[in-house]
Amino acid sequence: MRKFFVFLVVVMSAISCRPQAKLPALEKAANNNTVLWEVSGKQLKKPFYLMGTMHLMCREDAQLSKNLKEVIKRSEEIYFELDMDDMMGMMSGLTAMNMRNGVKLKDLVSPEDYTRIKKYFDKNGMLPFAMVENFKPMLLASTITENEMSCKTQSGIEMMMMEENDGKKEILGLETIQEQAAIFDSIPYKDQAKELLKMMDSVNTGRGKKELQELVNAYKKQGLKEIEEITLKSEPGLMEYMDLLLYKRNRNWVTQISKITGKKTVVFAVGAGHLVGKSGLLELLKKEGYALRPLKN
Repeated sequence: MRKFFVFLVVVMSAISCRPQAKLPALEKAANNNTVLWEVSGKQLKKPFYLMGTMHLMCREDAQLSKNLKEVIKRSEEIYFELDMDDMMGMMSGLTAMNMRNGVKLKDLVSPEDYTRIKKYFDKNGMLPFAMVENFKPMLLASTITENEMSCKTQSGIEMMMMEENDGKKEILGLETIQEQAAIFDSIPYKDQAKELLKMMDSVNTGRGKKELQELVNAYKKQGLKEIEEITLKSEPGLMEYMDLLLYKRNRNWVTQISKITGKKTVVFAVGAGHLVGKSGLLELLKKEGYALRPLKN
């Protein structure tokens, strides 16, 4: 959870009578299979951009396209799901990752499963198990993904975008870490514990690594339909909670986006799973009357 950059916006004035330099054209994608979109219309004075990301990849896979680099360059602000350069905010939000009412992991699983979980995280966890055993189980499960990576150096699209930005533009967040963590208080902790155990079992069988590689391959091909299918397939035990995990958040974000945009160029970069499907951001923005243009990525 590192993050730290400063915002600097340069506004070109009209004092000089020389015309502004023309921005380079952004190449359109040959089809709609892309996670990078230009959004215009609906009385916007400036377009904004929507980028679907993968939060964690091998660094060699986390490459930024020419179009995305140009989008970062011309944007005045960059929004991620979280404000990733607010170190104090991120650290203060860590307590929100704990289960409420003093619930502990050992209260949710059998003694045998608790021992199995403890052994796994004692061996593979980045933090001592005593520090994380009170985390909401699905948040704890999400840390397993890093151990499934087939490379030593991990990154993600957000981190690469921050490197490309190099502190030039302000980084902001659509949610706080407290808001994200609170989502998991609406999902029964026992159901989350079952998903944690399933995730650990997928490590033992190799299924987790296979599914992760399938998602990376789909992402590299910009296959929106594949990304949607893999996202739903990988969370079968959580289908009844998809509105909480994805769709309700999408609706909230569209409301925020409409307030943020209009007079400034902004890029919004969120997990690619939020873009796809009938309740995904692409469809919701179309329903709001925006015009979407696919950009080569």
